Amino acid sequence: MALQGKAKAVNPNQLHVAKAMVAQHEFLDEARRSRLQAQAESHEAETTRPRKSFHAHPFSALLSLGFPGRR
Repeated sequence: MALQGKAKAVNPNQLHVAKAMVAQHEFLDEARRSRLQAQAESHEAETTRPRKSFHAHPFSALLSLGFPGRR
């Protein structure tokens, strides 16, 4: 049986829905890319607090008060 190519008429409403779905998908992809890029940039700019040395820590200062000659 040979296949005959018949052109089907596309419902204009279905065409509009399909276009809207494609546009929404592209919009969501672009939003995701933008969000990931912003997160990467903020992660690069993020700085951490410098660590305190042991003797600069308030608890170790309290401990050192009990040992004469060390302060």
